Amino acid sequence: MGTDSLLKLITFIIINWSELSGSTLQKYIFYLNEQQMINRVIILIFCMLTQSVDAQTKNNYIYTGLIKNDSLIYNRSISDHSFEIDPTGIAIQFINDYVENCNSKEKVEITNWVNNYPEVSLRFKEELKQLILEAEQNEPEIGLGFDPIFDAQDYPEEGFKLFSFDSTTNYLTVEGIHWEGFYVTMKIKKYNDNWRVEGCGIINIPKSKQAKR
Repeated sequence: MGTDSLLKLITFIIINWSELSGSTLQKYIFYLNEQQMINRVIILIFCMLTQSVDAQTKNNYIYTGLIKNDSLIYNRSISDHSFEIDPTGIAIQFINDYVENCNSKEKVEITNWVNNYPEVSLRFKEELKQLILEAEQNEPEIGLGFDPIFDAQDYPEEGFKLFSFDSTTNYLTVEGIHWEGFYVTMKIKKYNDNWRVEGCGIINIPKSKQAKR
């Protein structure tokens, strides 16, 4: 390791230490297993040692991948110096943000929450709206009777982790962190180079793909 690279690494750690060691890390470290954490440290060191990407870009990518989104992994391409983002992080962030909303004393109603969430596709929003409307027409007193995002009445309050991902169909399964066997099927889709949550639970997920209950 050269002196310049070492100084960059030390500088990054000093600048970000309070955030890396504070509540942000405590919140997101919960979603990572030991190997995932090792992978992120390796990515951090590798990027800091690379001279071809400017320091600010590196810091933004490293910080987001390591802390802000537990499932985003950045694979650096040696040939063109680009970053390839694992899109499952968008889905896991979405469902864990929704868990946080459900845990809150100031919980926002599902359609309002989804409509204001930036990484959700328009089709997802339209499917949810239609689903709620039909349920209220068929059962005015109880509506759906369960949460369509979780496809259940209860949910893992500690959040979800990635269980499996099919990169050919873009379907993924998440599992409760402290609720083994509680699965939710999700789907992601790319729109103009931006990944969006396209389906979750029973929303825009075919019956054959939905998690067994």
